[in-house]
Amino acid sequence: EGDFKQPRQDLFPDGFESMCKEIEARGMQFGLWFPTSFADWGIGSNSSLDDSRIPGPNGEWATPQYLENGLLQWDLTRRFSLASDYAEVLEEGILHHIRKNGLKLAKLDVGDFFSNGKTREQLPGKYSTRAMHSRLLRMARRFREEDPEFRLIWYWGARSPYFLVEGDLLFEPRLSMEGS
Repeated sequence: EGDFKQPRQDLFPDGFESMCKEIEARGMQFGLWFPTSFADWGIGSNSSLDDSRIPGPNGEWATPQYLENGLLQWDLTRRFSLASDYAEVLEEGILHHIRKNGLKLAKLDVGDFFSNGKTREQLPGKYSTRAMHSRLLRMARRFREEDPEFRLIWYWGARSPYFLVEGDLLFEPRLSMEGS
């Protein structure tokens, strides 16, 4: 039921403040990873975002499956549209960390910007690739307006070099980055 502003209490019971101070004391800068389509990995099953879900192949939302260690298993049918309320939560979470914790780098990962719905009603509007990509680029501009020194890594999902107009690094899927 998270909002990208507070870390998991079992891992960071006092929040990020002391860690951010230590990072700064070492002359480094604070960076965070954020999921762009798979919200479950970042904020759990936030019921206020039900309307942001992209329907799966059968028009339904898949039941979450968990690994032995309690972590959520990756499921390509459990995606959120970035042209929805989810984008607002993601953007406000990143802005929160820029303002409060001095966030200087964000990696936007696991982007999956299409709808695999079967009915005509599932495809237009907030499910369109153009709407989701436009929202991502507006978000990136807002981060730079907040802090001109902020850096952004476009990872899985942002596949066009044109994203570098609003970001700093683009994942190239033909390289063996993950394995290397």
